[in-house]
Amino acid sequence: MAKAKYDVDKLGWSSKESCHPHGVRCWKSIISVLDHFKSLLNFEVKNWFRFLFWYDVWCGDQPLKDQFLDLFRMACFKDATVQQVVSWNSHQNHWNIIFLRSPNEWEEESVLNLLAVLANPKVASVGDDKIM
Repeated sequence: MAKAKYDVDKLGWSSKESCHPHGVRCWKSIISVLDHFKSLLNFEVKNWFRFLFWYDVWCGDQPLKDQFLDLFRMACFKDATVQQVVSWNSHQNHWNIIFLRSPNEWEEESVLNLLAVLANPKVASVGDDKIM
């Protein structure tokens, strides 16, 4: 019913906020705490297309935008999914993160730290993505 009335977000995880003025007080209350609720979830990445690279908690204990705010601000595609940022070659992930500009010398350590974090996610390349 919620999908028919409120649609879903672009990745299909949750409903969009209602713009209807009547009969949605309960739903608006639920939506008002949704970001907090989502911050308590973890995701199991398998087919990559339902997770936002910067916004979802899929690699570590917090979103990458919170871990690497300086790099997030420079990111060209802030709403990219993991699938749009990674390519899979045999047994190795190749990350293609595009920035609006080249990192400055003092930002290079953040880039290296991001790549170190991305080297260790528990990711399988077959199956459905899941909310844990």
